[in-house]
Amino acid sequence: MTRFADRTAIVSDDQEISYLEFLASATELATRFGPRSDERAPHFIAICAGDPPNQFIGHAAALIAGYGYLPIAASTPPSRAAEIIARSGAGVVVCDHSSRSDVQQMVTGGTTPIEVIEIPTIGSSPPTSASPPTPTNASPFAYLLFTSGSTGRPKGVPIRHESIVHYLNHVSMRYGLGPEDRFSQLFPTTFDLSIFDQFACWSVGGSVHVGESRSLESYVHRHRITVLFCVPSRVRLASQVGDLLPGSLPSVRLALFCGEALRNREADAMALAAPAATVENLYGPTEATLSCLMHRHTPTNGEDPAGIVPIGTPHADHEVAIRDPASGQWSNRGRGELLIAGPQVFDGYWQEPSKTAEAFATSSDGVRFYRTGDLVERIADTGDVHFLGRLDTQIKILGHRVELGEIDAALMTHTGADTVATVAVRDSDGEVELLVGFIRGADAPTDLRSRLGETLPRYMIPAHVEVLTEFPLNASGKIDRRALERHAAELV
Repeated sequence: MTRFADRTAIVSDDQEISYLEFLASATELATRFGPRSDERAPHFIAICAGDPPNQFIGHAAALIAGYGYLPIAASTPPSRAAEIIARSGAGVVVCDHSSRSDVQQMVTGGTTPIEVIEIPTIGSSPPTSASPPTPTNASPFAYLLFTSGSTGRPKGVPIRHESIVHYLNHVSMRYGLGPEDRFSQLFPTTFDLSIFDQFACWSVGGSVHVGESRSLESYVHRHRITVLFCVPSRVRLASQVGDLLPGSLPSVRLALFCGEALRNREADAMALAAPAATVENLYGPTEATLSCLMHRHTPTNGEDPAGIVPIGTPHADHEVAIRDPASGQWSNRGRGELLIAGPQVFDGYWQEPSKTAEAFATSSDGVRFYRTGDLVERIADTGDVHFLGRLDTQIKILGHRVELGEIDAALMTHTGADTVATVAVRDSDGEVELLVGFIRGADAPTDLRSRLGETLPRYMIPAHVEVLTEFPLNASGKIDRRALERHAAELV
């Protein structure tokens, strides 16, 4: 970053932060918790700031000092945040002024003392005030993210430096990223796709522009965005409110989508709105470092608007396989569960050997593949992979991966019900609109949503909870989730 010293690194609320200012603040913060010099030291520093630029400084400071970082949203329920911090082993939580009270709640009452360090004000640190600490035993991990877990326990996904470097090298070369690029920043920093916005940008000397929740068109115009990265639902919403007209995004040269199924209508709408843009659909679970498959979209001219854009072909040095869920047979084409192998695939869940064992399968020639749980079809002629759905109860809400079992566990805890089930209500395109919970053997407290908010992020809280006297069962005697989905659609 030092070679871009005078260039703008971050733009937020009309504030422009240069690389020099950014590095000075990150270096000063890194000196406060010192370098990682002992192999027994924690691998991660937890970063919980309310202001995105401060979150960025925390990420950079942890890496400078030889630690990986654990991003935590200030809005995370304190009990959930406390569990994540404890499981990560982090002994330090970095905050800013706006998040300090939230962080104090997160660390209060734990069995292990947690140090809370506040991020220095940007611009308060002269470039010569601190030398970067020199770690002698740097962690091999760049970051740790916790995803929703089917048992009610979030799963930690540690990503090594070499995995993220492979990813950054790939996207930098594929997209010709450079110092004149102006990157969008529309993902929360706890979402792994935000790592592209930060590090793909800073690795080439570009500027990242913290986004607003209002009009997509006005945001792109205001910041003259050239590299736009978002979930498809962002474009779907913009189209619905008339905010994505043909030619309305002339500055965009690259439009990337990930996190949800991308339909032709959204991809076509973006191609029309940004006529100079290359439009690509990306795919990759958190376990495979942001994305590891890609497909360049060609406008369909209105043909099959509800069709799903392929997720494409794998990155260099990666391979995919298709495993029949019934027979367990492997193939290079056809329909089945998508398996991925390559340098971007993680080693295993943080301190969860049993979950790690379940998540991987080994091919006949000894290659270890990650089991995505996604049902796909790979076309023999093109090699393109097409997403068809999930094999389990995992869903996507606004790009967030959610295990319905985690919501079920929270419902059982807060209601005392003996049977629970959460289902998704989808729109006409098959996208998740909201969640509905069903319980039996207890009443739903009037403050249930508030109670759920103590342990679940807002996007995981059911919009409605229905009390049943009996659950519908299928021919196997299991809960008939399809019947519940139909009933949920009638309720809302």
